[in-house]
Amino acid sequence: MNKYHPLSAQRINESTMKVKKHRSKLFWSHYEEVQSLSLEVAGQDSVLAFLETMGRCLEEPVEDLSSSEAMCRQVVMDLVSTVLEHVPEERNNNLVKDGAKEKVFKWSKDSEPARRLPAANSIYLRKVPVSVSSKDLEDLLQNTGILRLSMSDPTKDSGYKTRKAWITFEKKVNIKDVCLFLGEMELNGQFLGAVVNKELSKKVRVADSSPLLFHSEVVRSYIKVASKIITHLDEKWNLAEDGGLSLLDNIEDFLVEVVSAEEDELLGVKDEDHSDEVRLDVNQDLLSYLDKLVVYLRLVHSIDFYNMMAYPNEDQMPHKLGMIHIRGPRPKPETRFARAEVEQFIFGQCNKLKKFHEPAALLSKEESMALGWKDEEEEVENFITRNTQEVKSGKFLCPLSGKKFRGEDFVRKHILSRYGDRVEEVRNNTRYFNNYVQDPNRPLLMPKPVSRTQSKPRLESNWNMSDYNPNVPPPRYRDHSHQEDHQRPLRGPARYLRAALNPDYNRPRVNYNDMDIFKSYDY
Repeated sequence: MNKYHPLSAQRINESTMKVKKHRSKLFWSHYEEVQSLSLEVAGQDSVLAFLETMGRCLEEPVEDLSSSEAMCRQVVMDLVSTVLEHVPEERNNNLVKDGAKEKVFKWSKDSEPARRLPAANSIYLRKVPVSVSSKDLEDLLQNTGILRLSMSDPTKDSGYKTRKAWITFEKKVNIKDVCLFLGEMELNGQFLGAVVNKELSKKVRVADSSPLLFHSEVVRSYIKVASKIITHLDEKWNLAEDGGLSLLDNIEDFLVEVVSAEEDELLGVKDEDHSDEVRLDVNQDLLSYLDKLVVYLRLVHSIDFYNMMAYPNEDQMPHKLGMIHIRGPRPKPETRFARAEVEQFIFGQCNKLKKFHEPAALLSKEESMALGWKDEEEEVENFITRNTQEVKSGKFLCPLSGKKFRGEDFVRKHILSRYGDRVEEVRNNTRYFNNYVQDPNRPLLMPKPVSRTQSKPRLESNWNMSDYNPNVPPPRYRDHSHQEDHQRPLRGPARYLRAALNPDYNRPRVNYNDMDIFKSYDY
C-alpha cells in the first residue's frame, strides 16, 4: 500500500531509479559477453555463467558519490599518479626501489576486498500482518546479521490481512536458529509461519519448447514488442542516456524483411504467402539481436521475457538475479506450420506482453467520484473549518495552538503559517486515498461468502403459529409414521411376512391435525 502514498512512492521511485541505473551500467560494461550469449538450450551453460557473474556484481553495494570509499581511493590514486609524473626519473629511481612503486602506489587484485557472493541463507515468512512494517522486522533482527528484507503487497488469499516476506542473512548466521526464533514469535496475534528458503534448483529454464519461437516471423514480432517495452521503461525511469535505447538504433535492419521477389517470379518459384502452410525460417541474425534485447530487459528491468513475468523488488530478494527462461531445442529445418497457427501464436504472445508497455489506465473522473474521490482543496478547507471554533460573538479559537483571534481570517492565516506541515499532511492523505481509488487493480475486500444452506420455503405464507386463525388451514407436515407409503412395494413372500409381524399393517389410515383441539377452545 506504500505505492499509493505520495511520499513513500517518491522514496521507492528514487531508490528504484538508482538501482536501474546501476544495472544499466553493469550491462554495458559486460556488453561483449552479452553479444556472445545464445538464449537457447545449446547455450545454457554460458547463460548460467553470465547470471552467476552478474549476481556477484550486483551483490556489491552501489557506490554513492557523496561518501564512497572507492571514490576516495580513486582520488588518492589520481593524486599519486600526478605527483609521480612530475618527479624526475633519476630522483624517482632513488626514492623508490625497483618493483616497490607498484606495490605501494597500485592496488593489486589480492589487496582488493573480495566480492560478497549471493547469500544462500534466507528465511521465508508466510504470514506477516499488514500492521507490521519492514522497519519493525529490521529492528527485531538488527543483531542477527541481516542483509536485506523484501516484503510483498498484501495477498488476496488472506483477504489483504497478511503479506509475504523474504529475509536474507549473512553466510556465518545459523539460519535454523533464527528460523526457530521467528517461528515461535507472534506479532499482533498472528504467527509468522517462518520456514527456511531453499536455493533455486535451476536458474536457466526452458520456457516453451515450441518450434515457433525460432520462426523469423515470430522473432520479428518479439523484436517489435521488446523495443516497445524498452522504450516505455527507459523513459519511465529516466534511462535515456545510459539505457537500452542505443540498442534500437539499427532496429529497422531487423524489422524490414528482404525477399527476392523479382528473381522468384522469373524462376517461377511458388509464392508461399497464399498457401495454408509455412515452412520454418530460422534467421540467426534476428535471434542474436533479440537475445540482446531480452538480456537487457532481464538484467535492467527484471522482466523475464520468455516467461512473460516481471520480478518486482528483485534487488531486495535473496537472489538479485534469480532465473531466466530461454528457448527450447532448435527444431528441424523441414518443420512446417499452419499459417493460422502462426498468426494465432503471434497474437496470443503479443497480448500477454502488452501489459509491460501499455499499463492499465486509471479510472475516469466520473468513476472515481462514484467511489468517493476527494477534492484536495476542499479537504484542506474542511481541516481549517474543523480547527476554527467560535467561542463567543467576534472571537474564535484555534484548538491546535489554543490561541484566540478576532476573526476567522486570522485563524486561517495562523493555521497556514504555523501548521503548514499539518496542512501538507492533509494534502498527502487526500492524494493517498485518490491514488488508491483511481487504481483499477487496487486490493479490495473479499466478498462475504454466500451460505449454501438456504431456508426452506414456507408452505403457508400467511400462517403464523403465534397467531392462530381458524379460517386459515395450518401447514401440512409429512407424516413419517407410515414409511411403507414412500418405499418400494414389497412383492412375494415378504409382503405376507410384514403383515404377519405387524397386525395393524392393513388397517385404514387415520388422518388428523394437532391444531384441531384449538377450534373448540373458548378464548
